[in-house]
Amino acid sequence: MEKAGIPAVGTVSPFMTDYTETLKIDVGMPDLRTYVTPMPTEDNAEDLAREFLPKLVEGLTAPLTEKEKAGGTIPREKRSRIAFSGTYEECLAFLEGDLARFTEGPPQAEYTDGSGVVLPTPELVANMLTGTSHSPDEVIGIMQPDGLEFTVEKVAINAVMAGCKPEYLPAVLALAKVLATEGARGGPPGLWPMVSGPITKEIGMDSVNFHGGVNPANNSIGRAVSLMVINLGASTPRAAPLSAFAENIDSPWTLLGEDAGFSRDQSVVCLIGGANPEANFNSAHLYQMEGPEMYLKRLSRQIARMHVGGEHPTIVICPPIARDLTTKLGMTKEDVKQWLYDNTFWTKEEYEWRAWRDRPMPEEIAALPDDAQIRVIGSQYNYRGKERGIEDRPDDVCIVVAGGESPYPFICKGTESPYRRWMQLVDVWR
Repeated sequence: MEKAGIPAVGTVSPFMTDYTETLKIDVGMPDLRTYVTPMPTEDNAEDLAREFLPKLVEGLTAPLTEKEKAGGTIPREKRSRIAFSGTYEECLAFLEGDLARFTEGPPQAEYTDGSGVVLPTPELVANMLTGTSHSPDEVIGIMQPDGLEFTVEKVAINAVMAGCKPEYLPAVLALAKVLATEGARGGPPGLWPMVSGPITKEIGMDSVNFHGGVNPANNSIGRAVSLMVINLGASTPRAAPLSAFAENIDSPWTLLGEDAGFSRDQSVVCLIGGANPEANFNSAHLYQMEGPEMYLKRLSRQIARMHVGGEHPTIVICPPIARDLTTKLGMTKEDVKQWLYDNTFWTKEEYEWRAWRDRPMPEEIAALPDDAQIRVIGSQYNYRGKERGIEDRPDDVCIVVAGGESPYPFICKGTESPYRRWMQLVDVWR
């Protein structure tokens, strides 16, 4: 709009000022008009409005300056390859950063996630690079939100800091490539790294403790994703990183890579995206009493009540239940998806109470009869049907087999199916 000569004003909270300045640079409009205002509450909303509205009117009516219309770029500071030299303790302090600069809010480390790291010396980085045949200066992509190009060597640096071994590097490089794709910019805990295929056994990953455990490969690969988001994307995760996890390679169903069109002997990585898990950990004894039929009904109810919203829930099912569904009910993974698609509904009354109690209900739902059933695969806050041209599909559910041999029901993770865009082959990075 500014380039067309039309004034506009962006409104941001104080928590978003750093990101806003970065975004201005990324879009080539460093002089965009923005107004920083605290988040309104019942107590201060009227006072904020009285303060804000005159500035908003002024920003929308004052003619744009030539500088505002022209846009432009701001030269980025180029970091030297050797960031710091000193004693071991001095190097650790450098990576932590100057915590005294935080006068408001809790201190945050500059180049780490707040926990100790392995110092990425040139020798250790060179050793890490033996895990790939790719050139250290090969550009992998651009990491959001800072919009800077990053190379194989920069990924290797973060892999060293995370405690990875060289044999883990192909998986980390593949995850870095996923992070460079549009949309994969949140970082842990919003993105859950997963590895599938033969490489999981090759490097000793654990598919049992997918919530985290004491497995070196799982923990260091997951932490490498977190550190790459910090150091390559100039973004600070707001929580500790999740451990990466491995899909059970002995799954009776197709592996996630196969669902995306790859072969079973190919290894892939992906980011299961969206939000924190919604879980139902009932006891193995309960499952043994109820059996797989009731399991599907419970799973359907859990999906229908995922309060995180989203469009493509991911379901982690443990191996014994996957085998039961296969041998006792004769179901493939696609059969389970279809069953959930056919049986996950709310009544109109329940839908109105749960999803729209704090906002107007869409007209197409209000017009339905009271006993209508409304499919809720996907976001209960975003009615999608033929009337809106965005019809749900069974494939909107992603299923992964992982976990231990004690059958606990399931874990649901929203909100983005990884095989739509957030998946990369590992073997090309060897």
